[in-house]
Amino acid sequence: MKITDLTIESINHIVDNLWERGRRELEVFGTEVEDFRAYCMKKAGQPWTMVFCDDDMAPCVMVILQPLGEMKWDIVSQATEEGFAKIWRPLARFLKQFSDRIIEDDPSWVFQGRSVQTHERTPEWMSLLGFTLNSVDGDIKTYIKKAVTV
Repeated sequence: MKITDLTIESINHIVDNLWERGRRELEVFGTEVEDFRAYCMKKAGQPWTMVFCDDDMAPCVMVILQPLGEMKWDIVSQATEEGFAKIWRPLARFLKQFSDRIIEDDPSWVFQGRSVQTHERTPEWMSLLGFTLNSVDGDIKTYIKKAVTV
């Protein structure tokens, strides 16, 4: 797995080959695929955006951290079916270590991810990354990851 900048080319590749669960998720969020593409295009090349590629440099998963306020970040991501299947293990390891390290360095950080749970193992995936279920609004589940306070 390789990590690169979010580019127009990588966005087009992922959106043109968007996995079915991503299409269903966007639909539940009330977002058209082309509106999602336009949102991503505005984020291309910006800080806190990245693309995870397979060993052949084919874009597999894009991740955008969108600020929600001071030290609170929404995680926006989408993938291709084939790409996610190729890199999910190293991707999970990287995302967990990345978010753990940021929270360890500054415990005020909070990450938020919304999911429509279009796959039965979504809760397991979110738990693997260190997220806990925070709220449920219809079909949309919101998970958060923050410092553990004792």
